[in-house]
Amino acid sequence: MSARAPLHALRLMPLIAAQVAKHGLRKGLANATAKANPTLMVIEAATSVAGAIDSYLQYRTAIACRDGLKKLLPLEDKRLRDEREKLRQQLDRVRADMDQRQKIQERLGQLVNACVNAVRLIWEELEMLRYEDLPDLDIIEQLTEQLDGAWHQFQAALAYYQEMSN
Repeated sequence: MSARAPLHALRLMPLIAAQVAKHGLRKGLANATAKANPTLMVIEAATSVAGAIDSYLQYRTAIACRDGLKKLLPLEDKRLRDEREKLRQQLDRVRADMDQRQKIQERLGQLVNACVNAVRLIWEELEMLRYEDLPDLDIIEQLTEQLDGAWHQFQAALAYYQEMSN
């Protein structure tokens, strides 16, 4: 029997490599593990449990055949199949919740991109206004400060969301 690498480990390896290259070994590993998706790890662990139950059922079948305990096998088989079905139902519910979270993350990503593009465009416009003939520097400075304040508030809200969702 060969040991399978869990899917979350395979997905985490490129992230670890990128973080280690960017920040060094110790800080890179810390950053990469902080970005690991714990929900996905739990789902994959539960899937592994379901696989272990299947393996156990096959093992019990082999033992029952070997030892002649065929009367006990159907009862044990039914009990374990019921447990496996409950586990699968829970996995389906968790996957549905995860899909919903993924949709929220995608929408949030689109919102962040729209905000970044809008702020970048406004900063460029304000910079061009500074170099026009007879610019009103007081108003431009006031608008720049207002934009900076709104941008920092947006970044703080985004950081808080990321902290709360992890």
